[in-house]
Amino acid sequence: MLGSVIRGDFQVTNISKSNIVDVFFYEDIDLWHKCKITYVVADADSGKEKKVTQYMLVTAMDVKQAYERIHESLSNMLVTFRVPDITESPIVEIFPYEREDEELLPPPPPNLRPLNEGEGSAE
Repeated sequence: MLGSVIRGDFQVTNISKSNIVDVFFYEDIDLWHKCKITYVVADADSGKEKKVTQYMLVTAMDVKQAYERIHESLSNMLVTFRVPDITESPIVEIFPYEREDEELLPPPPPNLRPLNEGEGSAE
């Protein structure tokens, strides 16, 4: 919960969607690096090979350590991957999603309902 980390007044000035698919946090440093990961998969429909690019964040002292840590974190991947780019990120802090935080949200207005309760939902 953010309340345990943030003291006093604060303001969220911007929220934007990110292309980050995974985050690897190591407790010894809080310097974030954005890693570009590429790998090739076979397209199920056409059978052709398709290059996939994903971005991940990892904490590390420098680019070399970020490279080593991203390889360590992805060592269980079944496909061969490359790390063609690593850059130091301007991100200062990442707050992990915690399901308990949802309990603190106000209930939705009565005229709205969850999508799974909407008309035409498959049951």
